[in-house]
Amino acid sequence: NDSVLGNIFLDEGQKKNGVIQKFANRNPLCITPIITSTDKKNNIVSIEIDLRHLHETEKVDNTSVYFRFYIEQSINVLSTRKTGISRSTIIYDLKINERRNFPNNLDIDLKELSICKIKSCFLFNILPNSYDLTFFDSGSLKNIRTLEYNSFRKYLGDNRVKENELVVVFNKKEDCDSYAFFSIFSKERIGAGQFALAVLVNLICGVLLFMPSFRSSLGANFFSKKLWESLPLEVYISISIGILIVVYFVWPNIISWLHVVKIIFKSKRKK
Repeated sequence: NDSVLGNIFLDEGQKKNGVIQKFANRNPLCITPIITSTDKKNNIVSIEIDLRHLHETEKVDNTSVYFRFYIEQSINVLSTRKTGISRSTIIYDLKINERRNFPNNLDIDLKELSICKIKSCFLFNILPNSYDLTFFDSGSLKNIRTLEYNSFRKYLGDNRVKENELVVVFNKKEDCDSYAFFSIFSKERIGAGQFALAVLVNLICGVLLFMPSFRSSLGANFFSKKLWESLPLEVYISISIGILIVVYFVWPNIISWLHVVKIIFKSKRKK
């Protein structure tokens, strides 16, 4: 959010090797491309930064190097989500440069490992406004605000984001060897899910109470064709409603699995 005074291209304006941005009130910033490689066997992402062009160009004092990369995960969410009958919970447990949390299957000598020093670490969680922050680190929490509705609506070009629908939780830590962010968000769930569950339980209990007496009156066993042909229409309606309610509960999991399958096929096509 600062005024740009000028640019110094590292390749005479071809815009391939990077650019130095000069600002009015802060140090210059060198935006440079990176080369990435992925070791899927060991779950390691390697990043190479070529600074030769920066060193060969006219030097600008106190220039910081800036690069950005995005990791597309193979799972739907990074958080841990727990859905109970009356409460939904979202748990964020993120760690950076935590040596003790390195996977045991990685062939890495921790004594020889040199980890990049992170001066400042920012964490932004965006989640529905209906969730309450029930546990947080008071030392890292900076503020909680609603998502900038007008800016995101212009950026996305549609109405996917509703006004006051999402909140941003901002955490920040500085000058640590490693960083850990842990927070819990929850909301009470008294809605369609609870009513659907109550209806499902009542239907199951009603059918279970009705079937023994009806079966005894016919003198037929449970798997008898005569029994199922003689059942009242109301029983079949109740069973159909129960199946629809079960589909209602498992549908979000089906969508989640389809999303994972889509990502897997997409990654295979890129190969």
